[in-house]
Amino acid sequence: MQILLGLGNPGPDYAGHRHNIGFRCADHLARRLRMKLRRSGDFWAAVGQFAGVPVVVAKSRTFMNRSGKAARGLLEIHGEGVADLLVIHDDVELPLGTLRIKQGGGHGGHNGLRSIIQVTGSKDFIRIRLGVGRPVDRDDDLADWVLSDFREEERSAAAALAEHGADAVETVLIDGVAAAMNLHNIPRRRGERGTTDECV
Repeated sequence: MQILLGLGNPGPDYAGHRHNIGFRCADHLARRLRMKLRRSGDFWAAVGQFAGVPVVVAKSRTFMNRSGKAARGLLEIHGEGVADLLVIHDDVELPLGTLRIKQGGGHGGHNGLRSIIQVTGSKDFIRIRLGVGRPVDRDDDLADWVLSDFREEERSAAAALAEHGADAVETVLIDGVAAAMNLHNIPRRRGERGTTDECV
């Protein structure tokens, strides 16, 4: 069974934050699959099928830096190993509105990924990296940035990004990771790092 886990911080105060774009993508997936997420331990989740593939759509009920608890709980109930896990998260190193699919790798400073890697003991899960951009002044605090709402002029791009993320997840489920990368990944810009270095 494929576990589709969106990362974010729970509660209405965080709903519009950049850090919660993974939650928004998971919500789109649940709506497309006509699922209703229900509270269960450290996550909200619903079980169903997409194109014949058994799936769990889930959102962590923990704060970002404890996302590993949700991942572990989901794997204990629904998965056989981290190969069954796909994580959807924000990424400050990608321009707003863009995404990349990645198989494995480090946490790149993202506290949600860091927690999942620490708790599961593995890096070998699929990531859907949703670009939320960086502040214009690169010296600005990234924690404040990802814990801020999208600006009014960014909201349409953020909404489209959550939908695009759901499209990317569907491609992974139907055609596999390699095909999804070829279809959805943007070309890397000159000088851009391959993983995030300072996410929170």
